[in-house]
Amino acid sequence: MTMKVLVAEDDQLNRELIRRMLRRLSWDVHAVADGAAALEACAATDYDVVLIDYEMPQMNGVEAATRLRKLDQARARHTLLIIVTGSDPEPLQRTGLFDGIILKPFVLEELLSGIQSVLARQP
Repeated sequence: MTMKVLVAEDDQLNRELIRRMLRRLSWDVHAVADGAAALEACAATDYDVVLIDYEMPQMNGVEAATRLRKLDQARARHTLLIIVTGSDPEPLQRTGLFDGIILKPFVLEELLSGIQSVLARQP
């Protein structure tokens, strides 16, 4: 099964780096530059995993995740949301919005390990 992944990252270099890392796995990877675009993409397509940056302009990762969870409820599904951050992860974990957290900076193995650990916990 090919994984369908959305990457929401405002930094163009980081967005492209993550996209290329995941495409090496033959995953279907789409990338957007902000939370609003992530919401739009998720409304149009069912993704297996959404990697969302915490600090984005206009709509940060927590606000976007809150709206994505409402969209999930309306569609009776659960999208795996993983926040990517260079900030303190504790407050993000307490929101209960995210299935996983990946800390920046990371290398390919850490990115994959973070995603695989979330996938392993799913029924």
